[in-house]
Amino acid sequence: MTHKSRHISFALLMVVVAVLATATVIERMQGSETAATAIYGAWWFVALWGALAVAALVYIVQAKLFRRPFTVVLHLSLVLILAGALTTHLTARHGSIVVRSSEAACTVNSDEGDFTLPFAVTLNRFEIVNYTGTPTPMDFVSDLTVTDGGELVTGRVSMNNVFSYRGYRFFQSGFDPEGATVTLKVQHDPAGIGITYAGYAALLLSFILFYFDRKSTFRHLLTKLRSRKLTLTAMLAVAAIAAGAAPRTVSNRVARELDSLYVLHNGRISPFATLANDFTAKLCGKTTYNGLSATQVLAGWLFFPADWQQEPMIKVKSTQVREALGIEGKMACVNDFYTSTMDLKLQPMLEASMHDDPAVDKRGLAAVNEQFALINMATSGHVLKIYPVNDDGVLRWYSPAERLPSSLGDEEYVFIAKGFGYLNELVQRGNDDEAVYFVGKLRQWQRRQGGDLLPSDTRIGAELLFNRLNVTRPAAMAVTMVGIIAFVVLCTAMARKRRLPKLIISILVAFTLVVWLYLTAVIALRWLSGGHVPLSNGSETMHFMSWAVTTLTLAACARFRLILPMGLLMAGLTLLVAMMGEANPQVTLLMPVLQSPLLSIHVMVIMTAYSLFAFMMLNGIAALVLRRDPEAVETLSLVSRVMLYPAVMLLATGIFIGAVWANVSWGRYWGWDPKEVWALITLLVYCLPLHVRSLPRLARPRNFHLFSIVAFLAVIITYFGVNFLLGGMHSYA
Repeated sequence: MTHKSRHISFALLMVVVAVLATATVIERMQGSETAATAIYGAWWFVALWGALAVAALVYIVQAKLFRRPFTVVLHLSLVLILAGALTTHLTARHGSIVVRSSEAACTVNSDEGDFTLPFAVTLNRFEIVNYTGTPTPMDFVSDLTVTDGGELVTGRVSMNNVFSYRGYRFFQSGFDPEGATVTLKVQHDPAGIGITYAGYAALLLSFILFYFDRKSTFRHLLTKLRSRKLTLTAMLAVAAIAAGAAPRTVSNRVARELDSLYVLHNGRISPFATLANDFTAKLCGKTTYNGLSATQVLAGWLFFPADWQQEPMIKVKSTQVREALGIEGKMACVNDFYTSTMDLKLQPMLEASMHDDPAVDKRGLAAVNEQFALINMATSGHVLKIYPVNDDGVLRWYSPAERLPSSLGDEEYVFIAKGFGYLNELVQRGNDDEAVYFVGKLRQWQRRQGGDLLPSDTRIGAELLFNRLNVTRPAAMAVTMVGIIAFVVLCTAMARKRRLPKLIISILVAFTLVVWLYLTAVIALRWLSGGHVPLSNGSETMHFMSWAVTTLTLAACARFRLILPMGLLMAGLTLLVAMMGEANPQVTLLMPVLQSPLLSIHVMVIMTAYSLFAFMMLNGIAALVLRRDPEAVETLSLVSRVMLYPAVMLLATGIFIGAVWANVSWGRYWGWDPKEVWALITLLVYCLPLHVRSLPRLARPRNFHLFSIVAFLAVIITYFGVNFLLGGMHSYA
């Protein structure tokens, strides 16, 4: 009977994983509404989860696994979470309400039928709070009054700040331009949220109990690993892994002075150097070009556009677009986009794209259009919003090419209208002394206009230092190459039956420490200059993952010194991924909904879990290479199993922290977004080897290593597949 219930439980688990994976594909092909109706909202999907929960509980009872507190609390917490989700599905009410300042509202519009609140809501005041000195919204705040019989209650709704009254929760959703009307999301789900949160608390309790359980498998593995002497082969990891004369631009001296000018870029006040970095990276894929700094590249386009139109610095990734331009290689110049009669070569592709021709590479065409638009903004001067005007505590930023407001004083009007032309004249004449002096005066003028609304010199200095230190490409190459060299040294030592020399170990430790210090400095400077924990996009999270990998490597190398090549390879590979993501703007203001400390904790915990899974994958590859050495394969298996437990627990913790954040921000703790679904799939997949008593085949070292390699595909799909193929609201991360 036990044998049968075990097979049913794990078979149902595999069916759930298959259904979840299929649902994300259906959502990509047919839309989220189809996936929600056909799968996530279907009765059979709910029944499938229920059957899995019942089968698991039956197996636990029949196998007498209830004798261990950790096992009981863990599985009951999962049942509680599912019960909370079912309660929400059956009893929750949600919709939206339009609230005005002139009248009380109590009717909630819902797809499942409108309903009436047992009280009325009136808008007192709506305010858009901008980031200091910019027109970019930081928060949306609605002050409300609730009329409940003869009682009046006031409340405030903003991003990440829920107003709750009598079990009804209100979330900021929309507003009219005049601010006299706001749309609020309304949710009423006291029972479902309570049960689900109780499940999260029980899950956390089970993790704590696990580490105090002296009879746990984890404690047994640690004891066994401590008694085993790690050999040279036991921690081996495997990885496969003409410039012409530059056109005219400003001198290094003028470029350094331009670097610290304030500019409104991507909705935030940043130094000129950040705008230049993003401009150059967007065009050619890196922040330097032919020995010129990013500031010199942007200045070249601003002051010497005719020279730069002939420069092959536009990176064209699309093969179809390259063929249409008639270029060899990936780099094009502006002149390549036009025929001899000045017709646009891409015009036929553009027209076909407008008619939804499936044969057109729309993504490649859109990328080139974005680059072309950026060049036009530079040559016209529109990209350069360097003139702040204080308008009752709000800075309005203008570029040299914009029409200026008539309310400006004569002195301000002349300075803005004529200043850039004067600087252009100085640069054209090569008068560096006067150009440097004028840029310095321009920055002083910016300070007078902006005052305390501008970022401090400390913050600007941190961002300038970050721009200089953030050399991801050479860092990634160096770290990866050292990892490969370390691998070669290990192979040579292994072939000669020798231990790894202490000098090599010392060099690797020192190099890893240098990498860790570099990454720590880059992350700290990014944090200081951006004003938020740098975990808001793919490049930032890859930097953090590289930092987490080097941290784990340094923490473990005192006991397991041969983990060093593995850590360096993993850190190098994650930096290579970060490098690919840095063609987009690097430091931007957070969307209001992302300004929550739960976001940072959620991302950091999950990325640490992924780092541990990556180590397990590399261990698996090493074990396949060393398959003729049973002792090495066994030891690698022990190391991976020790990593497995904290990795799974961290991933589970990260998922439910993200669920709490979503519930606080949007009023729902789970939305079946593709990244949410694949994070859940990853968790379910990696839970399998935790049940080695029930799945004895995974107890064999070779099988476990194969599993670790294949299972890592779930991590890759979660992080990269969702971003580039499946989409969804999490695809920015």
